[in-house]
Parts: sequence; C-alpha cells; structure tokens
Amino acid sequence: MLFRVLAKIAANTAALWVAAAYITGFALTGGISSFIIGGAVLAAVNLIVRPILKFITLPFLVLTLGAFYIIIFIVLLLIADFFLTELTITGFSALIWGALIIGITNTIVK
Repeated sequence: MLFRVLAKIAANTAALWVAAAYITGFALTGGISSFIIGGAVLAAVNLIVRPILKFITLPFLVLTLGAFYIIIFIVLLLIADFFLTELTITGFSALIWGALIIGITNTIVK
C-alpha cells in the first residue's frame, strides 16, 4: 500500500513537471519541493476525491464510454489548483492538456 502511494506521488510529480515544461499557461513556481508537494496533493486528491466522483458520474461514464473521465481529471486538477498556491493554470486549453497528461499518468500507475 505504501509503495503504491509513493509511486502515485512520484508519477504525479513527473506529470506536473511535464505539464509545466511543455504546456503554455501551466506553471508551477518554486523548486523541486513544489513539484513534490504538488505530486503529493494530486495523489491525495486522486485517492480521496476520484472514487467519489467516479461513483457520482457513473451514468455519464457509461453513456460516453469513459470519455467523461477527462471532466473528472479537470475537476481533480482544479481542486489541486485550489490547494496549491504555486500552481497557476491560465486558459482552458492549458487545463485540458494538463488534465490529460495527469490523467494518463494516473491511469498508467493505477
């Protein structure tokens, strides 16, 4: 269990770094500690909020054949943005691309 949590933190840290490096409008200021804290916050949000959102939106997930997951990842990223003062997302396209990168990373690690 501890290994899975640490793997999720590491994967989210890497996803945040990739998003901050390659997406215009997605910025995480600070050093490596900001990325690690951001990865931990995203891992916590994924472990706590994601199952609740999946249960609530189950009919939409079935109707869209899983495409509604992008909306779930957008909501998770917005929650993380609320808690992380170092994270700045400007523009809807940066939010979508950041959610895709983080969502794909979390799906692979899961």
